[in-house]
Amino acid sequence: MSSEPFVMSPNLITFVKNAGLVCTSFGALNDDPENTKIQAEAGIIAIIVDNVPLIASVIGRGVVKGG
Repeated sequence: MSSEPFVMSPNLITFVKNAGLVCTSFGALNDDPENTKIQAEAGIIAIIVDNVPLIASVIGRGVVKGG
């Protein structure tokens, strides 16, 4: 799903996961490390980005919650 709703309302990630669905996002907002961090901290399963090294250096592996 496009990242805009998840960045604006991270609680949607929990809602989607509680419905038994896999939650991922894509879009231009994901290239901003702060937006990616918001989603990762909310528990999103996967985030599609253009600049993987940048985002990985910012959020690291420790921020990501279990699926």
